[in-house]
This record gives sequence, C-alpha cells and structure tokens, in this order.
Amino acid sequence: DVWRRRVGLFAPWRGVSGAALAGFFRASLPFGMTNLLWIAYFNIDVVILAGMRSSAEVGVYSAVYRLIAMSYVLGSAFSNSFTPSLFAAARVDRAQHRKIAIRMMLGLLGAGIVVTAVFGFGAPFLLRLTMGDAYATGVRIAKILSLAILFRLVNFGLSEILTTSGRQGRRIAVETVVLTVNVACNFILIPAYGGEGAAFATLVAEGVMTAAGLVLWWRETSRGLTTEGAAA
Repeated sequence: DVWRRRVGLFAPWRGVSGAALAGFFRASLPFGMTNLLWIAYFNIDVVILAGMRSSAEVGVYSAVYRLIAMSYVLGSAFSNSFTPSLFAAARVDRAQHRKIAIRMMLGLLGAGIVVTAVFGFGAPFLLRLTMGDAYATGVRIAKILSLAILFRLVNFGLSEILTTSGRQGRRIAVETVVLTVNVACNFILIPAYGGEGAAFATLVAEGVMTAAGLVLWWRETSRGLTTEGAAA
C-alpha cells in the first residue's frame, strides 16, 4: 500500500509502468527475505532434533511446539492490526508513531504475561486434555517454551516497529543473528538435553531478539527526540 501510494496508483484502472513494477519487486525483497528467515527459524529445531534423537522424541517436541505456537497467532494478529497506523504516523509524526508503538507494546506485554502463565502453570492439564497421556513427557518442554511466548509476542511488536519506521534492513540483520543463535544453541543443547534443549534454544534466541529489538527501538526513539528538540 505504501508503494501504491508512492507511484500514484489510486484506482485499479490506472496503468503501472514496467519500471514502477520492477521497483516494487526490489522494494519487496527485504520482506521476502524476512519470510524465508522465519520459515527456517520456526522449523530448524525439529530438523536438528530429528538428526540427533529418536522419532518418538521428535514427535513429542513437535506436538508441544505446535500447541505453544497457537498463541503466536494472537501476537501476530494484534501487532498487524497496528501496522497501517504505524506506517501512516511514521511518515508525518515520529511522536505519534512512538505513542502508537508504546500502546501496541503494552498490549502485547500484557497478553504475553497472561498466556505465558496459562501455558506455564497449565501445561500438564493442557497436554493431557489435547494430546493424552502419551505426551506427558513433554510437560517440561511446554513449560520452557511457555516462557518463550512472552518474548515472541513482544518480538512481533518490535518487528513491526522496525519495519514501519524504515528499519527493515536492521530487522533482517537482527533476525539473521537470531537464526544463527538458535541453530548454534540447538547443536549445543540437543545432544545432552534432547527436546528440552531445543526448547531452551528457542527461549535463548527469542530473548536475544527482544534485547536487540529494544536497543534498536531505544536508539530510534532517542534519535527522534533529539531531532524534535533541535527543531524546537
């Protein structure tokens, strides 16, 4: 939509030049790269686990992970609902962008705390209810991954902030580092701890992304405040 407005395509019957279309694809490459990175990130742990552990352990981990990942839909939907207003504010008013971002992050933080508590304390009951006693061995995995929920929901918001403020390149850099950390932690922890090691690798990677995202957001906010102060 940002591209559409920039090239003046306000009605479906207006033509689009080849140059404008090529520019659109060039501009979309960072978003495509982001999707590829996340496809790898959300699946690489199972691949590594499958190469080092039994199929039964892989099955338990995969099932528990999918149960935990259901909560990610909440964070993704909530943060995406702020995307249009964040994009609009970033173009004209940094202060407004900051206010919207803070409101979004507070909502994600609150939801993350609640969902983490539900999955953390209710893991034994939820696994028994949804999967049966055969998956009881995944309780500790669920408890570790439940801690990652809080970071993941916050990270959805931080990703939107970086993207809408024109920092997509830095977002890709952070996500590349996070993927690297995740892979390294999986190779280190899985041989000794199996599925629990893979879960802890996810927790570490999400924590790294939260820390990096907060630093970049703080730097962006500080730069914006300095610019506004100079203008005043």
